[in-house]
Amino acid sequence: MKEKEMVHHPEHYNKKGIECFDVIKAFYGLPAFEHFCLGNALKYIMRCTGKGAFIEDLKKAKFYIEEILELRGDKTDEEIIAELFTDAPMTKEQIETIKSY
Repeated sequence: MKEKEMVHHPEHYNKKGIECFDVIKAFYGLPAFEHFCLGNALKYIMRCTGKGAFIEDLKKAKFYIEEILELRGDKTDEEIIAELFTDAPMTKEQIETIKSY
């Protein structure tokens, strides 16, 4: 029997081919999405010793950290910090992505 995927894109976060993760990224934009990822990584690290799913929770935290690293690529720390703490309006592309859902 195949084990359910609980870390990387589990089924319960995917409805009709649209993943919750992608909707959050499109709707709120990258700076907010990165805060979302940082918050989730922290959540999984903090709860890993109290829930009985130590390894799974650390894998989930790693997933969110890796998502941020992948999005940021070669940017410097200064560029990332400046972008994370700037209230930028949504782009036309973000708005169109949201409308397509």
